[in-house]
Amino acid sequence: MGNCLNNVTAAPQLADDDVIDSTWTSAPYHQLTQEKIDGALSLEARKRREKILDTVMVDQLSRAVVSDPSQDSGRSADLDALYHQPGQARGVIRRLHKSKVKTSGTSTEQLLSQRVRFGARILSRVGSDAIRELTGFFFCAENSLTVYEYKQFGKTAKALPLIHRNSYNHLVGRRRGLPYTLADIRTGNVLHFAAGGQKSLPETARQMKTIPLMICDVDEQTKADLILSGVRPTDEAEVWNKFHELTEEEYKDQVVLRSVQDRVREMIRKRGVRTLTGLSAHFRRSDRTGDGMLDRYELQNALRDFHIQLDQEEFDRVWQVVDLNGDGVLDYSEFIRSFIGTMSEHRKLFVRKAFQKIDPMHKGHVALSQMTKFFNAAKHPWVRSGQTSEVGLTEQFLASWTHCQTAGTVTYPEFEDYYEGISVGVDADEEFVNILRNCWGL
Repeated sequence: MGNCLNNVTAAPQLADDDVIDSTWTSAPYHQLTQEKIDGALSLEARKRREKILDTVMVDQLSRAVVSDPSQDSGRSADLDALYHQPGQARGVIRRLHKSKVKTSGTSTEQLLSQRVRFGARILSRVGSDAIRELTGFFFCAENSLTVYEYKQFGKTAKALPLIHRNSYNHLVGRRRGLPYTLADIRTGNVLHFAAGGQKSLPETARQMKTIPLMICDVDEQTKADLILSGVRPTDEAEVWNKFHELTEEEYKDQVVLRSVQDRVREMIRKRGVRTLTGLSAHFRRSDRTGDGMLDRYELQNALRDFHIQLDQEEFDRVWQVVDLNGDGVLDYSEFIRSFIGTMSEHRKLFVRKAFQKIDPMHKGHVALSQMTKFFNAAKHPWVRSGQTSEVGLTEQFLASWTHCQTAGTVTYPEFEDYYEGISVGVDADEEFVNILRNCWGL
């Protein structure tokens, strides 16, 4: 593995790019202990999903029944007149026993049962928004979706609606204007929603024109059952691939992005942390309007300042892919995803777990002094392999947070930037996960 951190005090007998001792990454925990931890986490996640699912079913069914105009059909005018009070508007009388549980215009349990669950997160530089735990449901019968946020209030847990159930269209990209379908519900895809009309959004998110939600995970088994229902086993692979087939333009776009991302990531492999944290601070200083958007010339200069050398033709090809609406600007997250690429959602899951351990109240930011108490440099691979000392690594770790927006405070996006830099130099997922598990005691 290449050296992902910068300026580490190395022991003289080892080179900067020595490989991590494989014994450290293969057996950091006793197997039975890790199985117990994973089992407890799985049980907690399952209970959380069940809580959200119960809330969604009750919420969606009850809303549909109460709001259905057919509730008023067949009402007795004489009975209304009997209970009517002087000055009271006609038609306001409604009793619980007169409400129909199922009406002709409402969503039924059968409709809601044809759903696919997915996890999501808000792509935001605001820590409290980026750390939110979201769960969405796509309802296949009507191509609609909804997103809920899971919140813990002491011993009480609730699922609160964030994006109300409706059919939504693509707001950006090659499919702009086309409706979202089940094919769009895939890990790593970004769904965009107009902020207007979403009254449950936090104030910081409502200030954005569009809300980008990254899909973190998908209930693949349920999705496959719905797509392949009635399909012969011999045809399943063909049907599945055709269902997710890209257009020719989308395929060419992916080829362009991957080609440039591979080159850029190789350039910054040994200086990933310094580059990613530095770029974040650079964009924050350059964002004079505060909307998180920068034009192509500012972005091109930023790449040059951080010694990421792309010729004009390469830059233009990527820009044509990512700026399909032609407004000439990109936000920071979109820029990083396009030109550099990001770690997999599997890796980000453990980054989020590490931050949630030091930020149990989900504020989205922690004091650097508090974070340092949780960081165990003694278990870092370079310390265990003798490549550097515990003191040297701790000093380097502390020096990595000098770019933070608020001195002495680390937000979740800044924490993620740091591990994006680490991830650039770590090829194996298992190796990356073990670094987090050992250094943060996950």
